[in-house]
Amino acid sequence: MLAAFVLLAAAAAGFIWGFIPGLLKAYLNVDEIVSTLMLNVIAAQIYQLALVQWLRDVSSGSVSTPFFPDSATLPLLVPGTRITAGLLLALGAVAAVWWLMNRTPYGYELKVLGSNRRFAEYAGVNTKRVIASSMAISGILAGLAGAHISQGLLKRLTLNLSPGIGFEGIVVALLARNDPIGVLFTGLFYGYLRTGAQIMERSSDVTR
Repeated sequence: MLAAFVLLAAAAAGFIWGFIPGLLKAYLNVDEIVSTLMLNVIAAQIYQLALVQWLRDVSSGSVSTPFFPDSATLPLLVPGTRITAGLLLALGAVAAVWWLMNRTPYGYELKVLGSNRRFAEYAGVNTKRVIASSMAISGILAGLAGAHISQGLLKRLTLNLSPGIGFEGIVVALLARNDPIGVLFTGLFYGYLRTGAQIMERSSDVTR
């Protein structure tokens, strides 16, 4: 029950943080790349402040929280591995985004808007609503990804929770040509390359 609450909190935080650049883009035409990069820095500083000042385990030699209780972590699907219920979350997210993009009027509006904003406006699409909400929905997925790292893999919060993972997500999305189903397989392929590179570096003289 506590783990579900954590996931909802992470999704809500991601929604709010994604909604801000969405509003800036929709109503002020602020470039979303610039605004999200700047907001990333702000979010990281708020996170570090909370971790260092209030959440840190003072008995630990590292800047991190105590390990979470089992009720707050994602349960393992395969004992002896790190495969948690986060896998089911990822599969559910892929299915939800595919359905949203291909089976709903909102998905159609989003595709039209992505192709040509002026045409979408002429066609009667509420472009401001679609832009802001799509950024907020993306924030939900980012929040759940962060929850998977903290609740499923690390079982606690650390100072450098996920350095650079957002940029790697961009690489995966580009390789998958922004297709939700393609992201699933491309993400697995990219993860295999990352893990294989580390093993290769440890077992040979070839750098990752």
